[in-house]
Amino acid sequence: MAPSTAAAQLKEQGNALFIKKDFVRAHDKYTEAIAIDGRNAVLHANRSACSFGMGKCVSAFRVSILGRLSIRGDACQCSV
Repeated sequence: MAPSTAAAQLKEQGNALFIKKDFVRAHDKYTEAIAIDGRNAVLHANRSACSFGMGKCVSAFRVSILGRLSIRGDACQCSV
């Protein structure tokens, strides 16, 4: 299987898990895909969205390609 095909397949698996709000497993799929195609910005953004979904706002910010983080007390809001 070509690397781009393998990464795309992992991305689709991650997307399916993300829709189910299984952010931990989706994060793992995107991480696997990034290991294959690290230049794909969408994979990094999707993994950041998983981090945000898990309540890891700072982690989401650190790995995001685009975004702005605003933390107010216990609440955090990420916006693009």
